[in-house]
Order: sequence, then structure tokens, then C-alpha cells
Amino acid sequence: LGTMMEMQQQMLEEMGVDSDQFENAEDQIAAMQAGIQMITGGTLEESFGWASGQGAFAAGIDFTAFPNGFNSPPTRNPIGVSFVAENVDGGAQQLYDGLTAFIERFASSAPDLAVSEKEIVGGEATNIAITIDDTPFPIEVQIAVTDSIFVIGTPDYVEAALTGDGGIGSTAAFQNAASVSLGDTPAYVYIALEPIVTRLGMNMSSGSSMQALGLFESMSFSGHIGLPSSTSIRYVFSLVAAE
Repeated sequence: LGTMMEMQQQMLEEMGVDSDQFENAEDQIAAMQAGIQMITGGTLEESFGWASGQGAFAAGIDFTAFPNGFNSPPTRNPIGVSFVAENVDGGAQQLYDGLTAFIERFASSAPDLAVSEKEIVGGEATNIAITIDDTPFPIEVQIAVTDSIFVIGTPDYVEAALTGDGGIGSTAAFQNAASVSLGDTPAYVYIALEPIVTRLGMNMSSGSSMQALGLFESMSFSGHIGLPSSTSIRYVFSLVAAE
């Protein structure tokens, strides 16, 4: 973070920006670092310095949580998310320990927050269930760490990350799209359009826009980001295979 601030300061100074304007930014960074230490029990470097490997973010919607259609409330949490990071040199254990200790302290005075340990093979996991008024189901979040990964997200997505079996990465659609991405890209985003369009088409009246989206299997983009002016991005739209 400090290196990024120095790079930004140097770039803005070259643009003629008054250096006095950096004082507020430095105060904000100091406050953020204090907040991180309170939540994780360590400095920014101690808590996140290990995160120099690969990572991935996943998100999805479980349409079956709406058995009566989108005009009715879901029967369970329809949103699934996860963030997975490679556990480089085992450094994620300190972040896990600090986060779970903070959550347990907070839960001791929050009756709507339930914290429990979850058994996993080769690591540790903590489940946090949040009860919200007028919501018929608790919102659950899990944090887990193993020798190879650190993951946080909704239980089903965390479990998928821990098992490492199947998933979207094993589908032919994903592999086809990834095969034409920029090589060695640090940033890759993939959206599976076909299942979304199929489900929406069952719950909405079909129109020209829905029919047009139905032609596409997926969309993705990959990028090499080099500030300030050497960024390359490749967009890929994959069509549904002809029957």
C-alpha cells in the first residue's frame, strides 16, 4: 500500500499537483491501517504480506431459491460468493487466527451473530451465521484456511474451493473461452451467460433482447494492466454451439 501511494504521489507531482494534498490521503491510510490491525490483530504486512500468489473471485445466483418465481421472496440465500487466495508460505494462518478471534469477541455481545467451528480435512474453518429481521433464513459466511489456500465466502462456494473438484473451470465453455485469452494475464473475468439466459427466459416474457442474449454461451475479458498507458484488454464473446 505504501509503495502504491508513493507511485501515485510521484505521478501526481509530475502532473503539477500540490504535495500538500497528500496529507489527507496519508491520514486516511493511517486510519485504514489501524482498522486492519484491530480486525486482524496484525499490521497490513503481517496480515496480507503473504498474498503474493494466485487468487480468484467467484459469484453466482442460485435460481432454484426462487421456486415461485422472482416476484416471490427466495426460500434461502440465492447469492453465492467466494474469494480464494494461494496460501504462500503458510502466511494466511495468521490472518485466519486474527479474523476469527475478532469475530468471536464481537459475537459474544451480538445475539444475532452465531459463530461455530467447522471440521475440514487438512485445515480449519469457521462458520458465521447472521440473523436478520424479516429475512426467513440466516446469512452464512465461512472462513477457511489450509496449507494451500485461504478462502472466505458463502458455505457452498467455500466447500467447492476446498474440494477443488469440478466447477466452472472444468466445463468446455470455460476452457474454450480461456484458450483465447491473453497469455499470462493477471486479470481474467468469465461470465457464463447460457444458464442465466435459460433461467431468466423461464421467468420473463421472451423478447428480442432475450433472444439475442440466447445466442451467446459466455463472455470474458483478460487484461495486462500497466499504468499509466500500457494497458491491453481482450474481450471474448462465445456463441452457443449449433445443434
